[in-house]
Amino acid sequence: MKHRLQILAALVWLSALAEVGMRDRYHDMLAQVDNFAWLAVFPLLVAGDLLLTATLRRFRPRSTDGPRTGLPVRHFLLAVGLWLWTVPGNGPKLTHFVEALAASAAVWALLGFCDHRWGESLARWAASRGPVALTVAAIAFVAVPPVAVTLRSDQLTWPDIGNRSGASLAAQARQNDDGGPLLVLLLDELSFKASGPVVRALEAQGLVVSSRAVTAVGDATAKVIPAMWLRRPFSEARPCGPTAICSGLDLLEFSNVKASWPDIDVVGFYHPYCAMQGLRWCRREAPPSVFSDTRRVGCALGRRLHIPLAASCLRAQNTPWLDLVRRVESSYWEAPFWRDGGVLFAHLPVPHPPAAGPEASLAEHYAAGVDHAAAIVARSARQLAARAGGSGPRIVITSDHPLRVREWCSNGTYSAARCSGAELLRDSSVPLIVAVVGRPVDLSAYRSNDQLFDLVSALRARAP
Repeated sequence: MKHRLQILAALVWLSALAEVGMRDRYHDMLAQVDNFAWLAVFPLLVAGDLLLTATLRRFRPRSTDGPRTGLPVRHFLLAVGLWLWTVPGNGPKLTHFVEALAASAAVWALLGFCDHRWGESLARWAASRGPVALTVAAIAFVAVPPVAVTLRSDQLTWPDIGNRSGASLAAQARQNDDGGPLLVLLLDELSFKASGPVVRALEAQGLVVSSRAVTAVGDATAKVIPAMWLRRPFSEARPCGPTAICSGLDLLEFSNVKASWPDIDVVGFYHPYCAMQGLRWCRREAPPSVFSDTRRVGCALGRRLHIPLAASCLRAQNTPWLDLVRRVESSYWEAPFWRDGGVLFAHLPVPHPPAAGPEASLAEHYAAGVDHAAAIVARSARQLAARAGGSGPRIVITSDHPLRVREWCSNGTYSAARCSGAELLRDSSVPLIVAVVGRPVDLSAYRSNDQLFDLVSALRARAP
């Protein structure tokens, strides 16, 4: 086939685009902008390369000692390299952008050298089954998990995985209504040793608070949330559908999750919570589009190229995250739970950095985030106490993982100077906190945060 390698290169590129698009749609957090940019550059580079080569050959015929394989094999190998970079490697971002440009130029030069030096061997390999095998492997890596999701459609009940009877849901919820409203908060990136202000905020409202340190079952939100739903580790998490996430042979398809009770509200971000069935109300928020403000595009490019940023860029660099925080918090207070009771699960993006103040340190931003979380908790307790009557509210709080100091101090968000003192924030545990009226809750059976919904189910079923 005359254009065999060009077709294979296009298929490899399309499989990478499908993977990046799937991640972007699943998380809806603008986290794949860099990968989309790299993927967009590739066809432009190929087209420019072909145009330049055609122009040069028109005026200077190819010499006998020049490249023997032509451009298709180089384009195919570049497509494979880009696939490896963006799919299993998750692509270069932020501070690694310049290094990525340098590495790309080096790879291009190396391929040109190999073409001149070992052109005949490359030509034989290009005509072999090797490129086809690589293409099939790339497509299978991306396509097999979504197919598995389609074929494996087992339904999961949540949060009470032991309750399989749909007919009893309404009766069970009515039976448990007298226990008072149940608020379940996941405060993103709250370390155990930083949770003191949250505990004190609950105690100040007259609640009896039980608290202990538990192990985080993963080092990233993508790994922890599925583990909470499935009650088992999810260490290799990656999206494998618009509403599905996979880890090896394990998968969580949110659209196949059915609410255990009919009075559950959910608000959050990053995961497609609202795909679940049977929720009374749900809101999933996302940051504003990267193109909603044209100045952001210029600022983002300057940050990646290590160009000194204008004052306006410095002031606005945390704006997308702060906008997301405001959106999620606004939706949190709009939930019917505050009027009708029941259960509210809220995944809130606090005390997750960054915070306001472009020149503040990581320690200062984190302290501000913890104070913000404590203020939300205090207001929540007050509102629940005002409407709960004699039964009183029940509040459960945990986190996905502790503050990731190393990542924040290496991903370009905070400079070395702004990371001063951040080592003191390191922690290996997250809090598990329960606040109730009356007797304290025994938490001795809970050792990791993937047991969160076992605790929630136990509180829901417990007699007032």
